[in-house]
Amino acid sequence: MESVPADTAIIYGLDANHPEVGECRGIMAGFASLIDVVDMKSISLEKTIDAFKNDRQIKEKTVRFIKMSGVYIDSIEYMDGPETACLDDCLKLYTTYNGIRTQAVKAESSNTLNLIALASYITDAIDNGRTLVIDHFGEGVHISLLRELAGLFISDTDYRGQLIFTTQNIMMMDIRHLFRRDQIWFADRKNDDADIYPLADFSSLCNEIHSEYELLYEYQAGCFDAIPDPGYLYLDDGMGEEAWYKNRHL
Repeated sequence: MESVPADTAIIYGLDANHPEVGECRGIMAGFASLIDVVDMKSISLEKTIDAFKNDRQIKEKTVRFIKMSGVYIDSIEYMDGPETACLDDCLKLYTTYNGIRTQAVKAESSNTLNLIALASYITDAIDNGRTLVIDHFGEGVHISLLRELAGLFISDTDYRGQLIFTTQNIMMMDIRHLFRRDQIWFADRKNDDADIYPLADFSSLCNEIHSEYELLYEYQAGCFDAIPDPGYLYLDDGMGEEAWYKNRHL
């Protein structure tokens, strides 16, 4: 029996001529087509611009979403005409505030541009049942808005979208009003390895927690691991690492 290399997805290591394998591949391809992956540190305006150009429904919801997010913008529009024909697409996106219309990339902060870029992904995911995966969720966004964004995907309405994100903002760890225990996962890094495990693994401790502040306290106390230890930072000042570390903890 021929073995499958460890770094090969098992679906690609199976007999492609088998009818059930072909069916599984089709299911997986269909599932993958409904996933969007974005990094908040490098998110592009391309999807929002595309929505403004081709999808009126998503455009209207995106504009409403941006304005309700607390951004000081009266309107946002994509201007495609003779006067902007020679410009790149990102330079055709204009925002208006107090009657003054300006190119968004020149007038808005990087955080506002990130929110404008993210808005179309969120509206598309919620309306069309897509899965949105966000790395560095919370980059430059106020915690109150972050909680509202996450809440859109876990409300009691008939929204079909799913949100999966990574964040270092510990204020998102709320098991009383926002998430279930099995929805919060930790990544505990040690050297080149990382252990991934859910908060639900600490059920006995969580049963004694009655507020989100108690949960944050337990986390910062190291009860769940997955927390950096600044005590291991070593700056070579000539005294040697062992002596420096002892002196650091006197």
